[in-house]
Amino acid sequence: MADLRSWGRKSSRLLLPGRGVTAGASVQGAGSRRAMNASTKKAIRRLMLVELAGVVAAYAVYFRLHTNQDFRHTMHKRFPAILEAYYKCNEQCGICDIRKKDQIKWSNSVN
Repeated sequence: MADLRSWGRKSSRLLLPGRGVTAGASVQGAGSRRAMNASTKKAIRRLMLVELAGVVAAYAVYFRLHTNQDFRHTMHKRFPAILEAYYKCNEQCGICDIRKKDQIKWSNSVN
């Protein structure tokens, strides 16, 4: 019964093979915090900048789709999947009349 009471305490920690760290020791307590390399920091910064640029570009396209019906018509001709995603996003948000207005205008301009 004494073995069960001492399980998990410092005295009964197991040594992990090849690591020199005990099984019960915490990572912060073991002093295993290391500073990142400069190249790793640069890579993380670049990744974050690329991601930020992507978010800004996506918002710019959405804003232009939302405010310019001619741009929506151009997107309808060139990239119909993007326009369909725009319509579905707006329909999920409760804005259902944009697709109808576009179809009415485009059908009138073709005739």
